[in-house]
Amino acid sequence: MRADISSLGGYNSIDEFVEAKLKRFEKMDHNMASLYEMMFSEKDNIMYETSIGYEIKTITYGEVKAQIEAKAKRFGLLGTGSKGPKTGEGEDGTAASFIGSDSVIGLYMDNSLEWIENFWCILMCGCSVLLMNRRLDDDTLEKAIRDCDVKAVISDGRQFSVPTIMAEELATGSLAEKAEAPAAGSLAEKAKESEEYEITAKVGISTDAGRKSVFGTTVYVMSSGTSASVKICGYSGEEFYFQVCDSYSIIKKCGLMKTHYKGMLKQLTFLPFYHIFGLVAVYIWFAFFSRTFVELKNFEPETITSTIKKHGVTHIFAVPLFWERVYEQAQKTIKARDEKTLAKFQKGMRLMRKTSNMPRLNRFLSKKLFKEVRENMFGESVVFMISGGSEIRPEILEFFNGIGYHLANGYGMSEVGITSVNLDKYSKKLLEGYVGEPFGSIEYKLTDEGNLCVRGKTVASTVIENGQKRSVGRDEWYDTKDMAVCENGQYRLLGRRDDVVISSTGENLNPNIIEPAFSDIKGVRNVCLIGPEREGVKLPVLVVSTDKFINAEEFESVNSAVREKASEIGLGTELKDILFTTDELMTSEDFKLNRRKIRADYEQQRFSKIDKNPDAGGSIRIDGNAMALKIRDIFAEAVDKPKDSVAYDTDFFIDLGGTSLDYFSMLCEIEEEFDLKIPDEAGTSLRTVQKLCEYINLKNAK
Repeated sequence: MRADISSLGGYNSIDEFVEAKLKRFEKMDHNMASLYEMMFSEKDNIMYETSIGYEIKTITYGEVKAQIEAKAKRFGLLGTGSKGPKTGEGEDGTAASFIGSDSVIGLYMDNSLEWIENFWCILMCGCSVLLMNRRLDDDTLEKAIRDCDVKAVISDGRQFSVPTIMAEELATGSLAEKAEAPAAGSLAEKAKESEEYEITAKVGISTDAGRKSVFGTTVYVMSSGTSASVKICGYSGEEFYFQVCDSYSIIKKCGLMKTHYKGMLKQLTFLPFYHIFGLVAVYIWFAFFSRTFVELKNFEPETITSTIKKHGVTHIFAVPLFWERVYEQAQKTIKARDEKTLAKFQKGMRLMRKTSNMPRLNRFLSKKLFKEVRENMFGESVVFMISGGSEIRPEILEFFNGIGYHLANGYGMSEVGITSVNLDKYSKKLLEGYVGEPFGSIEYKLTDEGNLCVRGKTVASTVIENGQKRSVGRDEWYDTKDMAVCENGQYRLLGRRDDVVISSTGENLNPNIIEPAFSDIKGVRNVCLIGPEREGVKLPVLVVSTDKFINAEEFESVNSAVREKASEIGLGTELKDILFTTDELMTSEDFKLNRRKIRADYEQQRFSKIDKNPDAGGSIRIDGNAMALKIRDIFAEAVDKPKDSVAYDTDFFIDLGGTSLDYFSMLCEIEEEFDLKIPDEAGTSLRTVQKLCEYINLKNAK
């Protein structure tokens, strides 16, 4: 749908508007001050929408700009101009330290209009800003404060070791209530002046408002904390300039990205602005072109769907976990319908696959066939969606694209920014999770081991790790440690190199390939393959999170299904342990599995472990059956374990840690003891005392 011309700065098309705005930015200094000026140049465009009761409240870019600058002036953030810390004297005669324009201030807040206001206020005071990751623990955040030499933090709740000011103390207005500035010389004005001093003394920011504003130079973002250490990556206005330029390449190659609905283009504020994906792809890309943000009150499924429909959201950028949960709920809903409806849906999806290389026909059919499905999900306003942050399963991509939405896979990291998005309309590569080709400001290459390396103009200019700060050159290749393949210039990720577990047989076990195989098992919430070290060797271990209130019968079903699936995919002989727990492997705020934390919890035995029979208190024990007792003894001897450690359903590989060599040696002894021949086609399927007893009894019956 054609955009409302009034939102395009007087230009006749989106392309003209975008090109003109980029040309203006190109002629300016590529710094944060210029980025601010460009973002707020379309003053009448609606910047932010939120629901207050049944009413939708809006605020324009011009109104937000006025609030930012009023807040900055009020609290002395607009023009410090000082070059370092200095001291002054407070009303009580004590010394008060002030922050210079080259300092760093932390911002610890969830997405909100206030986040945007405080972000720019910090930069306006001449300070750089550290975007503090709310998903990280206190110790990690305090270390980041020390590493960046943060002088103060603006927070919406948590107190820190440095001077901390609550966001509500800085509030100057809101969507619900826009207060007018008090008249000069009035009691309200004097009270404001007094309040200004109080805040300034607390935070320690110079109040020399007579000097010219000097914008801060750097925005620091923190990595997610799922790797061995948290990195702090610094971006200047120059890197953001090239990120904005790269966003235009998406518009040129994929017209859906610029599609409006009822004259508006609206981005849901799902991803946190303190995360690189949320900061660049959600906030900077869309704010630069003065589009609208829709506030999301919480992450409840009902809130998300109602917000999207009520506001007519057009763009949703989220992590794979979000798409996975929506997909699973949709599958449950569809399967709960009658068989005729389910068959009709499956037939429609088969038709989508057949027409995948005919984009126009495919899109036409999807709009006709799956209208009811979309109405029960996000409605008809959504036109473009991106998944990023980790791997997404192909069946999820196929589902969303098949029912008439457009879900593309993208790639980026805290260290390199957003570097690619799959821009195919509907193709095999789109559905298989390819992330496309690198943007114009970025280069990709693969190492001999298959690791993806990145360099270019959008890469973070500084990186702080373990307290050490270093500059990053644009010619410097950064090894992402992500494994990838390339086909005709299109890249597909295969998982993290650090997550790969090497089995005792030397096979590389990739969690991103293995874990999805268990996703359809009823009663299983999450599965994580880890490699805890024992004597310097990583041992493959599967941690399975089951439904919280699982009973004995349900657990036996899950236990059996997990082990059968492990055997089916060739993992059964490789695993050294399967740990079943009712503990959550992911919190509601996690983007993806934190393998480092899960591995540490396993090693420190912090998981609540489920017995094989929760109600009976343990495994099924071997009774007085002579055959079972003899097989138990052979099992125990083969792996050099006590006899009482072998139960009727103990797995030779998973529970006892046996190797393939141990197993076939054990089978030879079984053949000799019971005078029978076990054919090669039996493979490693006879791996418990129970199965061997059943097999021998069956052979004897013949």
